[in-house]
Amino acid sequence: MWLSVFDSESEEECLYRATILHSGLLPASNPAAGGLTFPEDRYAFRRGHRFPVLLPKGPVDPAVYTQAHYFVTLELGPRDESVVAEYPRAKVDAWVEVGEGISPLLERLDADARMVLFGGEHPRPMRPRFQMAGDVDESASTALTLAERRNQAERPLVTRRILRRKRASAPEE
Repeated sequence: MWLSVFDSESEEECLYRATILHSGLLPASNPAAGGLTFPEDRYAFRRGHRFPVLLPKGPVDPAVYTQAHYFVTLELGPRDESVVAEYPRAKVDAWVEVGEGISPLLERLDADARMVLFGGEHPRPMRPRFQMAGDVDESASTALTLAERRNQAERPLVTRRILRRKRASAPEE
């Protein structure tokens, strides 16, 4: 798996290849899971479904042990600057309804023929989406800023992203 971490100041995303070493329940999920502690290290904690925050190295806050439902320990590889994570494009229908009066063929049909062909329903002329200028919503696949991510009430901990190799930049003249 890959771990995505954002620098709070620059909002730069850093990607690390990660391996899950341990995972389990904590007391908020199962009282029998109490008594577990971790050594001083960096850790992330999230309240509810908010965006998690990576905290500096130090002891784990006792409130985290009582409020957390589960834990995961990761082994991180070195930062991988050769890849970039992109959000998949939003799925859109391949066809878009264009409305009445667009099709000369439909305009020539009399009422009886429309009844036979469409069973009393109004026809729904459609065209392929790629023929409609400016019809694809590019904003649906753009990344949110760090502030926008933090303000989301519902944020999945694991998201599906597409990893691509960074393109080599052209040499400067």
